[in-house]
Amino acid sequence: MIKKFGLTLGGLQQKIINVVLLFVLVTVGLYLATAAYQSRNLSRIAHEAVREEQLAIAEVSDQTMETVLRDALVRSAAMQGETVNNLFADVRKEVLTLSCAVQELYSHADERKGKPWQYPDPALDGTPSVQFLHTPDSDPEESATPGLLAELGNQMLTMYRLSDAIDGCYIGTADGMLLYVNDRSGQYVQEDGTVMETIDLFSRPWYQGAAEQGSLYFTGVVQDAATNTPTVTCAAPVYIDGELAAVVGVDVFLDSIAEKVMDSAKDSGFICVINEHGQVIFSPQTEGTFRAALSEDAADLRQNENQALSEFIRAALTSATDLQAVTVDGTNYYLAGVPVEQSGWAVVSVVEQEVTRQPLEQMLAQHSAIQEQAASRFRQGVHATSRMQLVVTVLLLLTAILAAGFVANRIVKPVEHMTKQISSVNSSDLDFQMEKLYQTNDEVEVLARAFADLSGRM
Repeated sequence: MIKKFGLTLGGLQQKIINVVLLFVLVTVGLYLATAAYQSRNLSRIAHEAVREEQLAIAEVSDQTMETVLRDALVRSAAMQGETVNNLFADVRKEVLTLSCAVQELYSHADERKGKPWQYPDPALDGTPSVQFLHTPDSDPEESATPGLLAELGNQMLTMYRLSDAIDGCYIGTADGMLLYVNDRSGQYVQEDGTVMETIDLFSRPWYQGAAEQGSLYFTGVVQDAATNTPTVTCAAPVYIDGELAAVVGVDVFLDSIAEKVMDSAKDSGFICVINEHGQVIFSPQTEGTFRAALSEDAADLRQNENQALSEFIRAALTSATDLQAVTVDGTNYYLAGVPVEQSGWAVVSVVEQEVTRQPLEQMLAQHSAIQEQAASRFRQGVHATSRMQLVVTVLLLLTAILAAGFVANRIVKPVEHMTKQISSVNSSDLDFQMEKLYQTNDEVEVLARAFADLSGRM
């Protein structure tokens, strides 16, 4: 045994200290292992809770956004459809009113005296006026029809002046006469300066369409030659005794519809107008499937290879649709449509699905930021706790060493002193004195008293 710094290495004192330190180290190790396990477990639980919260937020947000979009898009389509429908309802009323007037005129033709008529007058260009043309193979001088039609001139002028949407109104007869009202008499001046008097009436789309269909007819969208604005003509045939007598028509400026459609292009959403042939005739898009084109150039979306889109267009032309998700040109859209009953068209509201997820992504980003701040504070707390645990462990070890040393010293010091005293006993001095140091109230004191009794007997 070697004694250093008051500690007997290899002796009882060291063994006692070793036992105490081993117990302390095992206790601290178990505590730290438990704390580390609990910390990892709490981190895992927190991470899973965050993920479950985000999934719940995403699910609720998707459901909420879909509900809001369904209401907004369906309502938007319905409002725009109602606007277009009202426009055509007014035009339809004007056409039917004019057709009734022609019907009445022809029914009492024998009682009519007729009025003067005139060819287009270039001097009236820019002023609404009643003008007359005829087909090349008809002779207005030998027919009572021009004077008869002229009796409706004032009514047509009034109709034209009272409506901002009407571009012109017409009465074309089966015998080749055409009475019309507009403010562009100058466009009928030919290159040689002479005034145009004839027109190929029977090839005009509005006349042909109404005559073939036998009922109210809307032409496709064309650009007006004079104003370069989109125009559609609403026409209706007039029958006398079962025979086609005339066709009345009204040109409608669609610039207000076009303006509303163009103004709708915002936040990756827009509205477009589909005609009865499934063609996009109004849209703010300049390329892709939803690109607008004139009727003769536009594709029929009912025959589109995208089955989901073609089925949606067919449905929108017949009844109001619910919100539908459709992929067009590689982009995911939400679509809602409503038919325009008066013209057979449909108004479709379109919005990109990606845009609808932006609020969700922003919400999740904010949630992640909040959770990251909380996690950062949690990690800081864990680190602070770890440091505190380290300090407590060191203090605990030092305390344990001091306590073990103190306990070992209380036990070993009396034994060492007793050993020295016993070693000094010899044949000349057999006295072993009981000292205060031995009064430990334990086995050491019992041993000392035993030695004292033995010494006394000896």
